[in-house]
Amino acid sequence: MHPLSIAIAGNPNSGKTTLFNALTGSHQKVANWAGVTVERKSGLHRCADRTLEVVDLPGTYSLMARSPEEVIARDFLVQQRPAAVIDVVDAANLERNLLLTLQLIELGLPVVVALNMVDVARGRGQRIDAAALARRLGVPVVETVARSGSGLEQLVAATVARAAAGPNGATHPDYGPRLERAIADVRCALLKEPDSAALTLEAGGHYPARFLALNLLEGDSDLETLVASRTRNGLLPYLARERQQLEDDLGEPPAEAVADRLFAQASAIGAAALDRSAEQTQTLSDRIDRILTHRFFGLPIFLALMWSVFQLTYSAATAPQGWIDALFGRLADGIRALVKLPLLQSLLVDGVISGVGMTLTFLPQILILFFLIALMEDSGYMARVAFLMDRCMRLMGLHGKAFISLFTGFGCNVPAILSTRTLEHRRDRMVTILVLPFMTCSARYQVYLLFCAAFFSTHAASVTLSLYLISTLAALGMGRLLRRSLFPGGGAPFVLELPPYRLPTLRGLWLHTWHKAKSFVQRVGTVILFGVMVVWAVYAFPRTVPLSRDYQKEIAALEQTARRAGPAAAAALQRQAHDLRVALQQEQVSGRYAGRFGKWIEPALRPLGFDWRCGVSLIPGFVAKEITVGSMAVLYGAATAGEDVEETGIHQHLVGKLRAAGTFTPLVAYTFLVFTLLYIPCLSTVGVIQKETGSWKWAGFSIVVSVVVAYAAAFAIYRTGLMLGLGS
Repeated sequence: MHPLSIAIAGNPNSGKTTLFNALTGSHQKVANWAGVTVERKSGLHRCADRTLEVVDLPGTYSLMARSPEEVIARDFLVQQRPAAVIDVVDAANLERNLLLTLQLIELGLPVVVALNMVDVARGRGQRIDAAALARRLGVPVVETVARSGSGLEQLVAATVARAAAGPNGATHPDYGPRLERAIADVRCALLKEPDSAALTLEAGGHYPARFLALNLLEGDSDLETLVASRTRNGLLPYLARERQQLEDDLGEPPAEAVADRLFAQASAIGAAALDRSAEQTQTLSDRIDRILTHRFFGLPIFLALMWSVFQLTYSAATAPQGWIDALFGRLADGIRALVKLPLLQSLLVDGVISGVGMTLTFLPQILILFFLIALMEDSGYMARVAFLMDRCMRLMGLHGKAFISLFTGFGCNVPAILSTRTLEHRRDRMVTILVLPFMTCSARYQVYLLFCAAFFSTHAASVTLSLYLISTLAALGMGRLLRRSLFPGGGAPFVLELPPYRLPTLRGLWLHTWHKAKSFVQRVGTVILFGVMVVWAVYAFPRTVPLSRDYQKEIAALEQTARRAGPAAAAALQRQAHDLRVALQQEQVSGRYAGRFGKWIEPALRPLGFDWRCGVSLIPGFVAKEITVGSMAVLYGAATAGEDVEETGIHQHLVGKLRAAGTFTPLVAYTFLVFTLLYIPCLSTVGVIQKETGSWKWAGFSIVVSVVVAYAAAFAIYRTGLMLGLGS
């Protein structure tokens, strides 16, 4: 028996995704919606006699689609016609949420209302009569608290029963005589013409004729384009005349008139089922907001919280990172002892173990960082940060809602670019997309962790916070420049819902962190593995390199002499032998492909304080920023043959190598971090920029601008530091 298709719809912040996670648990898969790059979540829920395939639709306030996410939700409901729809309604904001409910019922779909967060509503003194609400709507209503699992069994049972009963005919809101007459006229016009009639549900298509007529009157451009492609030229001029006549008669655009009448009916239904007599005038969220969104203290509190996040990320991950590090160190020594073929040994130890192992040592920090960011998001705090940042965002011609996309970029630029689809105006989307590569992602964070451990161990949190601030300032500055040059025009009005503060569930936080960690490990096993092997190849070939002296002979002579010498002399001779091994490795690398290319670009890097190895390690970052760490492990010999790394581990060994390399002072190290922060976006980000902007021109623009800005910023920091005497 095929799984029963169930869609979960609802407003943003209604607890829709929490309900989805509660129903599906770990039985989830994440893909993309067909033809677009918006994330699609689906999962399975097994009940007594049926398996449900549950699809989590993007949050939407209305089926009058404006953003790409709203189009996806609308089209799935209309075209796929799921067996039932669970409409998640925020009980604490009943009237507003019921607007979408009425539209879903109007589609004729089998709907079950999940009256979610009833505990929050009761805490505010609101009492909702679920039975009265069900009678007014004509659909089942089940009280739920998704975060605790309360009411889920009853919800699943009602949904299965509703799906078995099938559609029982649509109930249409009354939009008033003038609008109803216009809807009927357009519906008749659609059904009269065979080509447009084929689009309607009545004639075997997807769209109910009344729904199609209503949305065309509201001015839905996507549906208008669809109808235009299937009909003769006479229908579109007729629609334009009808809309204009309707606006003249009603005194407002048809879309506004429909929304007003729909909201009035939703308010009437909600008021009939809602008792506000004991409602609190000020909630706990209001009292917390008086502090966290304070005009003067709100932003410093946010910065202090972010500093605490970074400090905790460093301190709490020290022990598990050491375990992973030591594990790969022992693995490298074990492979070196077992594998005697030099080329294969070099591939496994210097390539795979050094590169991939070095990257995986940062897994504890990545897990902690994602967990803490999920904690801020799920608690409702991030919506307040968007509100706080609205004033700063106005400087670049955007509003606080765009900051949510920018903050998402701290995790990964790819989903952050996709999230710009929630911005209604293309101008806002374009500016946000083009500045997002300046937002430092978790992949760059691994480079910060390495360099902070090597050069800023006592000030790691402060250095990291400064990089995040530079990232934000660079994005804001570039946004202002783009607004004044390529994308002029006034900013859009800012409307943002502040959800109540909620205590996140451990299950939800775990699922969020688990999916991010899983993605990171998969990336290590694919893209990063390929990248570090490429770096190893250019580092290892050609195998024969002309040398200026016979290092092996000199090393052998020193070791032989050390065996006959006393303890003090033997130690000095061993140090000389070690120095010769380092010199041998450096001369070999400089003569191989990586060294040759690095020497070629070194003159351009010298003004920044970088040597050729810095340049070579940055180039693979175009594929994935995590490879920068792996390539440095290869280039600086984190698991060099002849050196025991079992005791310290690869991570600590690389830290020591970087300190001893002679290239990096604290000033050069910080300059390198700033360059890493700002330079070229990774390949995945470039691809998404092209897809979202529809042009390779903007993808190329992003590459060129980021490199120029990175070089200019690094040059300014390094040269200023030298003038201030910070070069040593």
